[in-house]
Amino acid sequence: MTQFNLNLGPISAINIQKFVFIASVLFFVCGQAGSISFNNTRISLLDIGVVGLLAIYTTIHKKLKMLLYLKIFLPFLLVAVISLVVQINRLSYMNWLISSLFLVRFALYTSLIVTIPSLPLSQKQLLKFIWLGGVSLALVGLGQYILYPNLRNLLYLGWDPHQFRVFSTMLDPNFTGILMVLALILGLLLKNHLFSMAKVLEIFILFLAFLLTFSRGAYISLITMFLLWSILNRKLVIFFLFNFAFILTLLWLPKPSGEGVNLLRELSIRSRISNDAHAISLIQQSPFIGQGFNTLRYTRKENKSESIGENNSHSGAGFQNSWLFILATTGIIGLFAYIWMWKVIFVTTRINQLILYSAGAVFVHSLFDNSLFFPPIMYWLFTLIGVGIKLDKLK
Repeated sequence: MTQFNLNLGPISAINIQKFVFIASVLFFVCGQAGSISFNNTRISLLDIGVVGLLAIYTTIHKKLKMLLYLKIFLPFLLVAVISLVVQINRLSYMNWLISSLFLVRFALYTSLIVTIPSLPLSQKQLLKFIWLGGVSLALVGLGQYILYPNLRNLLYLGWDPHQFRVFSTMLDPNFTGILMVLALILGLLLKNHLFSMAKVLEIFILFLAFLLTFSRGAYISLITMFLLWSILNRKLVIFFLFNFAFILTLLWLPKPSGEGVNLLRELSIRSRISNDAHAISLIQQSPFIGQGFNTLRYTRKENKSESIGENNSHSGAGFQNSWLFILATTGIIGLFAYIWMWKVIFVTTRINQLILYSAGAVFVHSLFDNSLFFPPIMYWLFTLIGVGIKLDKLK
């Protein structure tokens, strides 16, 4: 039998790696729209792209650089595995297996810190592709805002309508909003051709899409990171001028009828408070090791304080606050392990400003939505970390 061999010379290997990475960026732009769901498990094109990057890396390089990976992620992965193992008798085999798949996905996305540095592309090229992915997501979102202003036809699948808001291919304005923030941070920190007409137009497209998400969590994330930048660079005057202009812009934004575009809406605030309160009650039941990583869909169904409707929605598998999600699923031990993970990342990347501001924005946003474990956001963050680990300096 003829065996397929990738040892066709360095040009073939390079082309394959480039192709798989570019495909993963395209799959990132496809977002949640490019996914299917079955048995409470969602598989997306982006998942396939990340698996492809890992597969081509292990085929060409034979083995992972496990020392670096384990140094960063082993403590949290170990706690997450233990939290699942102790729940094995409480859950059915199928439910336990489905819960474990989320940990497998987390391991796959974190492997980007190893696969990205191996790509035959410079840091500048890698960041350019990611940047174009963010701009493309914004363009699709603006088109969706005009042509497809709500998701009412998908209510039966558990999606919120998000009337007159940019939700793009993520099918959620809050996650789209934080991705716009991450793209803006990337664009503003990349100093090459900052004032070219094309760059200014791209930033304008991103900012407009960001505004039209009407995502308060994303707004707070951008303002918080801009405040941090202003303090570190001693430019508080610019921060106050930006805030003044930002508030005026929000007042002028088109706000058709609907609760979603009302920035003073109380319904979502009450929902988040209720969600956080339930998370705290579960944390108190198992404060040290948690309820098991990603077992919340089944744990919450056992708890009569949560409605069946919420469990059937797309938020049923977790909590809106990522930090409470970590505490509820892996306990205090898991929270410390997760914080340790990011401490090692910052040290390894020498507190790279792009990674610092990007991670900081997601940390803030994750207080309102479970963005720390949203696959497209993990893809963005761990790709940036992989770029930061490359030996050549960021220009």
